[in-house]
Amino acid sequence: MLCASRTNGATAPRQYDCRLGCGNTVRTDTPARLLRERADEIDKLAAHTPEPIGKRLRTNADQLRATADAHDAAAHATGTLA
Repeated sequence: MLCASRTNGATAPRQYDCRLGCGNTVRTDTPARLLRERADEIDKLAAHTPEPIGKRLRTNADQLRATADAHDAAAHATGTLA
């Protein structure tokens, strides 16, 4: 998905309007941590939700964790970037 800012006449991506799945998505440790926290919240909700909705919620939580794991696998320590 191209950056939504291009439709508004901007010449660069909007740092605070990143979307999952966009090739320009900025991923830092904070959003990865928040994805895991949200996945935990969804799992708690799924535990008290009847199937098949509970299964869909758990699948969503797994996808959020996979995104966070992908960040961790590709992340570089600040010192190694120089």
